[in-house]
Amino acid sequence: MSISVVICAYTMERWDDVQRAVVSVQGQTVLPTDIVLVSDYNETLLEAAREAFPGISVVANTQSKGLSGARNTGVEYASGDLIAFLDDDAWAEPTWLEHLVAPFADASVAGVGGWITPEYDGAAPAWFPESFQWVVGCSYEGLPESGATIRNPIGASMALRRSVFTTVGGFSAGLGRVGRTPLGCEETELCIRYHQAVPTDRVVLVRDSVVHHRVPAARVTWSYFTRRCWAEGLSKAAVARLTGTSDGLSSERSHLTKTLPMAMVRGLRHALCRPAAGLQEFLAVPVGAMVAAAGFLYGRFRLRGDVSHEAMSDWAAISIVRFEADQPLNAIVVGTPRAWVQIGRDGQLVGREVTELVDGVLTVAQQEALRDRFSFVRVEPIDDEGIEWPWITVVVPTLARRSNELVAAVERLLALDYPSFDIVVVDNRPANSLDGLPPFLMSDRVTTRRCTIPGVSAARNVGFAAARGEIVACTDDDVQVDPQWLRSIARRFVRNPEVVGVGGMVQPAELQNPAQLWFEEYFGGFSQHYELDITSLTLETTDPLFPYAPGRFWAGCNMAFRVSALAAVGGNIISLGTGTPAQGGEDLEIAMTLAARGYTLAFEPRALVHHTHRRTTAELEQQVFNYGVGLTASYTQLVLAEPRHLGRILRRLPLARTRLTTARSLRLPTQAPTYPKSLTWIERRGMLWGPWSYLRSYWRYRSLPTTPAPFDGHRDRGQLRDERP
Repeated sequence: MSISVVICAYTMERWDDVQRAVVSVQGQTVLPTDIVLVSDYNETLLEAAREAFPGISVVANTQSKGLSGARNTGVEYASGDLIAFLDDDAWAEPTWLEHLVAPFADASVAGVGGWITPEYDGAAPAWFPESFQWVVGCSYEGLPESGATIRNPIGASMALRRSVFTTVGGFSAGLGRVGRTPLGCEETELCIRYHQAVPTDRVVLVRDSVVHHRVPAARVTWSYFTRRCWAEGLSKAAVARLTGTSDGLSSERSHLTKTLPMAMVRGLRHALCRPAAGLQEFLAVPVGAMVAAAGFLYGRFRLRGDVSHEAMSDWAAISIVRFEADQPLNAIVVGTPRAWVQIGRDGQLVGREVTELVDGVLTVAQQEALRDRFSFVRVEPIDDEGIEWPWITVVVPTLARRSNELVAAVERLLALDYPSFDIVVVDNRPANSLDGLPPFLMSDRVTTRRCTIPGVSAARNVGFAAARGEIVACTDDDVQVDPQWLRSIARRFVRNPEVVGVGGMVQPAELQNPAQLWFEEYFGGFSQHYELDITSLTLETTDPLFPYAPGRFWAGCNMAFRVSALAAVGGNIISLGTGTPAQGGEDLEIAMTLAARGYTLAFEPRALVHHTHRRTTAELEQQVFNYGVGLTASYTQLVLAEPRHLGRILRRLPLARTRLTTARSLRLPTQAPTYPKSLTWIERRGMLWGPWSYLRSYWRYRSLPTTPAPFDGHRDRGQLRDERP
């Protein structure tokens, strides 16, 4: 049997540990078929590892950020029948793999766990109970003898058959200490899920397969001890949610009733020789158990929609292809079973649909059928004669989490076919962030600004204040703009001087995972329609929801404004938007406010960008929840600023609900929806949470220093009212 070793790393702070881990695997008495080192969304680490380890596979995490997604990526790249996992801050004894592989001679063994010993940076803490060594990721008192069947191995040293993943999928998203929730137990949940599917197989413990796990001094404090116990309780709540309480807590019940009482007795015995340390050891056992229990109870309430199984199936990526309906048609070789087909006419996108392909080819007949289906869409002809192109400043807020995407976004902007523009990249990382932004081709078109007030609204206001021209355009660091993007925006402003805000089309940049398709199915993407739409209170005659219809004109990643209109209303509300407790809604709020004040807005379908959607189910669920929060948060801000809106919004609610259901079915890009039905409840839960989230956000931002005038977020200071003229 061939065996692969997967090591997942996420920070350069452990670089020495990562090197030691790789070297220890390379020195095994039984050498692995391959070693896969996964960099968890850290470009610096990825580049350093590729340079330092030319003989192994160094890859970037392509799934959800965190240990679960990184391990699933490692499984996909690994070639072995058996897949072993070693932590990035652990190193293996030379016989580690030899002993770890041996039990697989028994066909009923699906997984093997090794023995993990702590290696403290300083002296071992005298007070730390051995029964709680799981707190520092090590083997602990209470585990059975070598060769015994166990529920699950410890993730720092384990091996699983590939068939485990092909049978039940990968490690679950939302577990593996990712995001704000410090969850673990991803290997526990996976093994339980496999045992439920194949109860005759088992996982065994091998004490002779030894690795050493580094334990920094910061992890042997009471503060860390209680935090990890709390996190363990949260993790067990998530596992119980996914696998059932009986299976999810079977080992914990045994540990609580048998091992922990003996540990307390041992602590009292030690107190006779060394009173201070022994008493702490005695107290640590009930304190740790109670904190973990409290975390479990809290998690049962809080984590109901935040974890899910990671997709590890044969779901095939969907290629994105475009053809022009008014040009001669030819068969297009795509190479995938399905394609996201975009239909263009006169250079404008007029429709899209997911199409099943025969042998990976989009035929002429299929193109003709799509051309006829979308023939009703009206296309505004291009007329650039006599246009004097205005200067446009493009504002790109960023947290620089994926520097490669940020660089790619700026490079696409610099390549735009537009004569007069500049780019302002606003660094919105916290004040204690020391890393600089990556270089942007040393272009004099690009300037950078700092905004340490959290949230995309505050960052955009900083960019607006730096605008050199009469128009500002907004996009994000995970967006690829079309070459004609700025020309399309500018053309609409020039041809319609009454227009103060323009939004455009947003299409997916990739459809590599089910979650990215589900986003398009559930929301209809960011784009509501495919025709030019110019509307104001005086022009509107057909939409009774106006001006309260969300998303009709733009999304935050593709919108532009006249600077004069922004100055008149004070820019974005800084207590709305991504990065604030309100989670979003800043783009909806400014559209509704401008429209309600009588300004004219436009949707320009030729202004096209491509957005990289969330790649995992967990990320999509969080996004759906955040959108629900942002939607009602934006309405809350609108009503509190101008109470006259409340009655108008309430009168439109019945129609809005009907319209939402109808519009979703009309915008569906597939023959039938495939997204999880739970998304509806997740969104509604977010909507219920939105008003409270806005009030929390307002309270947090009320005393923050303002960003540069005239876009100083003054609407969020002082009284809860709108101070715009």
